[in-house]
Amino acid sequence: MGHYKPLKHKSVFLKGVFKNVIFAFYVLLISLGIGILGYMYFFNLAWDDALLNASMILTGMGPVNPAIDRASKIFASCYALYSGVAFLT
Repeated sequence: MGHYKPLKHKSVFLKGVFKNVIFAFYVLLISLGIGILGYMYFFNLAWDDALLNASMILTGMGPVNPAIDRASKIFASCYALYSGVAFLT
């Protein structure tokens, strides 16, 4: 009656879950790092303010500091679009 595949052993399943959690953590760190570096470069912010802005954008809350010039507006737009596609969907 239909296609049946036996369940994977618990240790195999947990190993797969662990790999996915590690992968998601690395994607988060890389995304946060790109945001921090971008906010430090384009907005001339200290690392803690850049971390705050990058974290707020990644979580969908919005920016804290306003964009100061055209380059910073372009970076903020691209980073917000990336975070919306990568994390919020």
